[in-house]
Amino acid sequence: MARPKSEDKRNPILETPTSEISKQAGLAEGALFAYFKTKDDLINALYHQIKLELADAMMSGCPRRRSVRAGCDMWGTAR
Repeated sequence: MARPKSEDKRNPILETPTSEISKQAGLAEGALFAYFKTKDDLINALYHQIKLELADAMMSGCPRRRSVRAGCDMWGTAR
Protein backbone atom coordinates (compact mmCIF):
# COMPACT_ATOMS: atom_id res chain seq x y z
CA MET A 1 0.00 0.00 0.00
CA ALA A 2 1.30 3.46 -0.85
CA ARG A 3 2.03 5.70 2.10
CA PRO A 4 1.68 9.47 2.29
CA LYS A 5 5.01 11.24 2.68
CA SER A 6 4.34 12.53 6.19
CA GLU A 7 3.07 10.87 9.34
CA ASP A 8 0.64 13.79 9.77
CA LYS A 9 -1.13 12.71 6.58
CA ARG A 10 -0.70 8.97 6.98
CA ASN A 11 -2.07 8.55 10.48
CA PRO A 12 -5.49 10.21 9.98
CA ILE A 13 -6.12 7.98 6.98
CA LEU A 14 -5.28 4.81 8.86
CA GLU A 15 -6.90 5.88 12.14
CA THR A 16 -10.28 6.90 10.70
CA PRO A 17 -12.81 4.39 12.02
CA THR A 18 -14.77 2.36 9.50
CA SER A 19 -17.95 3.75 11.07
CA GLU A 20 -16.93 7.24 9.88
CA ILE A 21 -15.96 5.95 6.43
CA SER A 22 -19.34 4.22 6.14
CA LYS A 23 -21.17 7.35 7.29
CA GLN A 24 -19.38 9.54 4.72
CA ALA A 25 -20.12 6.98 2.00
CA GLY A 26 -23.78 6.80 2.96
CA LEU A 27 -23.58 3.10 3.83
CA ALA A 28 -24.27 1.02 6.89
CA GLU A 29 -21.00 -0.20 8.36
CA GLY A 30 -21.98 -3.81 7.67
CA ALA A 31 -22.54 -2.95 4.00
CA LEU A 32 -18.99 -1.63 3.77
CA PHE A 33 -17.67 -5.04 4.75
CA ALA A 34 -19.86 -6.71 2.15
CA TYR A 35 -17.58 -5.07 -0.42
CA PHE A 36 -14.25 -5.15 1.44
CA LYS A 37 -13.09 -7.85 3.86
CA THR A 38 -10.83 -5.50 5.81
CA LYS A 39 -10.05 -1.83 6.14
CA ASP A 40 -6.72 -2.49 4.40
CA ASP A 41 -8.61 -3.95 1.43
CA LEU A 42 -10.71 -0.78 1.29
CA ILE A 43 -7.67 1.51 1.42
CA ASN A 44 -5.87 -0.53 -1.24
CA ALA A 45 -8.93 -0.42 -3.53
CA LEU A 46 -9.19 3.34 -3.01
CA TYR A 47 -5.50 3.80 -3.84
CA HIS A 48 -5.85 1.62 -6.95
CA GLN A 49 -8.89 3.59 -8.17
CA ILE A 50 -7.12 6.94 -7.65
CA LYS A 51 -4.07 5.62 -9.48
CA LEU A 52 -6.20 4.50 -12.46
CA GLU A 53 -8.02 7.85 -12.63
CA LEU A 54 -4.71 9.71 -12.54
CA ALA A 55 -3.28 7.56 -15.33
CA ASP A 56 -6.40 8.16 -17.44
CA ALA A 57 -6.15 11.91 -16.89
CA MET A 58 -2.46 11.93 -17.78
CA MET A 59 -2.99 9.90 -20.94
CA SER A 60 -6.19 11.63 -22.11
CA GLY A 61 -4.41 13.59 -24.85
CA CYS A 62 -2.33 10.68 -26.08
CA PRO A 63 -3.80 8.56 -28.88
CA ARG A 64 -3.89 4.92 -27.77
CA ARG A 65 -2.54 3.46 -31.02
CA ARG A 66 0.64 5.50 -31.20
CA SER A 67 4.00 3.94 -30.60
CA VAL A 68 5.64 4.29 -27.19
CA ARG A 69 8.25 6.57 -28.75
CA ALA A 70 5.59 8.85 -30.25
CA GLY A 71 3.84 9.01 -26.88
CA CYS A 72 7.09 9.91 -25.15
CA ASP A 73 7.75 12.56 -27.81
CA MET A 74 4.31 14.02 -27.12
CA TRP A 75 5.06 14.31 -23.43
CA GLY A 76 8.42 15.90 -24.18
CA THR A 77 6.87 18.66 -26.31
CA ALA A 78 3.58 19.26 -24.48
CA ARG A 79 4.87 21.86 -22.06
